[in-house]
Amino acid sequence: MTAAVVSAPAGASPSAWKVADVAGWLDSIELGMHSESFKTHSVNGKMLLALSDQDLYATLGVVSPLHRKKLLMEISALRKSYLAK
Repeated sequence: MTAAVVSAPAGASPSAWKVADVAGWLDSIELGMHSESFKTHSVNGKMLLALSDQDLYATLGVVSPLHRKKLLMEISALRKSYLAK
C-alpha cells in the first residue's frame, strides 16, 4: 500500500479496506492522530462501517466529541457512497 491513499484505496469499497487503508483514510480526513488506536484494535473497513459513538469513545479512545462527530459523519458518507454503487 502506498502513502498516496486519499479517501479510498484504488476504488475498493470501504468494506474491503484493510487496517492500513483505514489509517490512510483517517489521515485524509485530518484525524490521523487516531490511527494508532484504530491499528491497535485492528479496525478494518468492515469494522469501520459498523462503529458507533460508544465504540469510538469507550474502545478507541476518541475523547473529543467533535472528532467523534466528524468520524461518524465521514463514516455515514462512506456508507452512502458505497451503497450508491
